[in-house]
Amino acid sequence: MSGLLENKVALVVGAGRHPGLGIAQRFAREGAKLLLIDRDERALKAHAGTLGASVFVAAPGDKRALLGAIAEAIAVHGRVDILVNAAAEAPRWQRLEAMDDADYDAAFAQGFSAARWAMLAVQPSMREQGGGRILNLGSVYGENVAEYIGAYAAAAEALRALTRTAAQEWGADGILVNVLMASVDDERFRDYAQRHAEHVERSLPLVALQRFGDPVEDIGGAAVMLAGEDGRYITGSTIHADGGYHMAGPVYVPILETTP
Repeated sequence: MSGLLENKVALVVGAGRHPGLGIAQRFAREGAKLLLIDRDERALKAHAGTLGASVFVAAPGDKRALLGAIAEAIAVHGRVDILVNAAAEAPRWQRLEAMDDADYDAAFAQGFSAARWAMLAVQPSMREQGGGRILNLGSVYGENVAEYIGAYAAAAEALRALTRTAAQEWGADGILVNVLMASVDDERFRDYAQRHAEHVERSLPLVALQRFGDPVEDIGGAAVMLAGEDGRYITGSTIHADGGYHMAGPVYVPILETTP
């Protein structure tokens, strides 16, 4: 432990799995006090002990439950120095004309609204304490455009616009707000790789570093940089922790599935 986040209080929404979990694990290694929120109580409790974390169960897309959990979390230490929003779900693949309002409602609830609610919930205390850091997990597939994930991509880009607006409006209060776009080797990626190995084989050569990111060392490391003193002059930015994957342009051509 190098103590880059020593005694900082970090709230991670969507910490039940990677990349949120990987970021939490790296934050713990750097000395942060952790507050973790996720809908998966079993996953939270499985890691709470080793991370020394306080855990709160709430579905991020449920506004009342999420705000209640955040209020409880803030009360533990009386402050939040770092907020990480990592609750977005994997996309449902459909052509635009096959998507209905429910698809967009679900994508925006998880990928946009949950982050907005959390940001607004912590902003007053961050302002009063003289500043804080907010890190929103985004998606390169919104930035670069990909087929069949219109709702997911729209929510991701809306979150990026919200991030930049918050960075501008809250900068005078010392609140830094950024987007982290990660290409991560996590459980969802490995599940996808088992079912569609040929797509992974096509995608990997497009990553400049020729590997997908480790959730703790690579994605967590980038998050620590943004959350710590080394990131004190970075706000309103989109940081790509993806090994150069974003440079390939539109790179994701999924198999169109009829089930979510």
